Amino acid sequence: MLLGASVLANTGDGVLRTGLLLVVAHLTGSVDASSLVMAVTTVPWLLFGIPAGMLADRASRKASMVAADGVRAALVLAIGAAAWAGVLSLPLLLGLAFLVGVAETVFNTSSETVLPTVVPAAELTRANGQLATTVRVTGQFVAPALAGWLTALAAPVTFLVAGAGYLGSMFRLTALPRDVGRVPPPEQPVERVAAQPVEPVERVRPWTGLVFLARHRALRTITLAGVLTTLANTSFLALFVVYATTGPLHLGDAGYGVLLSSVGVGTAVGSLTAHRAERRFGSAPVLCATRFGWGLVFVAPVFLRGVPLFAAMTVGSCLGGMWGVLTVTLRQQLTPPEVRGAVGGAYRAVIMSAMPAGAAVGLLLQRLLGTPGTFLLFGAAMVVLAVPVWRAVTAERAGTGAGPGPEEERAGRHPRTRSRAARSGQ
Repeated sequence: MLLGASVLANTGDGVLRTGLLLVVAHLTGSVDASSLVMAVTTVPWLLFGIPAGMLADRASRKASMVAADGVRAALVLAIGAAAWAGVLSLPLLLGLAFLVGVAETVFNTSSETVLPTVVPAAELTRANGQLATTVRVTGQFVAPALAGWLTALAAPVTFLVAGAGYLGSMFRLTALPRDVGRVPPPEQPVERVAAQPVEPVERVRPWTGLVFLARHRALRTITLAGVLTTLANTSFLALFVVYATTGPLHLGDAGYGVLLSSVGVGTAVGSLTAHRAERRFGSAPVLCATRFGWGLVFVAPVFLRGVPLFAAMTVGSCLGGMWGVLTVTLRQQLTPPEVRGAVGGAYRAVIMSAMPAGAAVGLLLQRLLGTPGTFLLFGAAMVVLAVPVWRAVTAERAGTGAGPGPEEERAGRHPRTRSRAARSGQ
């Protein structure tokens, strides 16, 4: 049910995002207006990522997801009616992008907290991988192509199909049990994984998730690594488009598109196979390999051309694509259920904060080091990040033995959990 709802919701997201850009381009003919729409879609995570996490911990997570889908459907269908009436305007479309983005923060944060309650602990990485692959395939491959065709047919149809995706997701979610993802009341106000007191859900505050991330070594490390990777990737993409099309690679627009598609395919394959790699090698080695993977993506354009370049960037993105799946799983395993929403919302907000600065940092480094030098710096940074990631995750796994137990243990109700808490004086 949850996977099916995510397929429908992400199809709606992908159709809406691409459709909005196309409609704005036809409406204004301005590159600045299209860039503004893209910028507006990232703002909700910066402003509402943490409040959305608090909501996930305080309210019914199922109800939050259903409400988010309902709000998105109503907004998109209303804009479709405006398009049909011929009264669309740029402010109206910007408002739509922002409000739908706010609802998206609620839906995604709540769905991330629900998954560990409906999936066995041993299958959590596999489930996260399937979900991540579904999001990527529907949101980045299927939906944009569908949106282009629909917008060429008629703009109102684009919004109608996006709204139908949200409605379909909403109805799928209503079939879930009423108490799915319900926050369990803790028997004691502290949890083993934080090594610090964690507030019970009634006292969750805006800073709870940030404090939890800051105090927990493994989560703090992957958060900082995620911020730096997002910053590097955003900067890389801002510079790479010119470097690849009219610069040294001379790929042209078509070749550039094919190369990015191959990177997307590699990332999707990595997401889908992350659970196998984790089972075979362990989470710490695989997380380190993901840093080398993204390092390869960043440095390959400096040294390679043609088929070797495509192959190297595809392989690198396959390794790098495992990062998102494994870090989500690690965060779910190491976070108490009663603050899982707050921690997830804080994590996403922190990661997204790196995106606005990415392009500016890339341009600054490009002026200082040149484009190849900037790419080499990003690649070296990824390799360096592998060291603290290895140490932090290895130390965490060594401290928890075979790894996290079932949901009841992570909620602090398992005898082994209570005995550890008692020994630590909590």
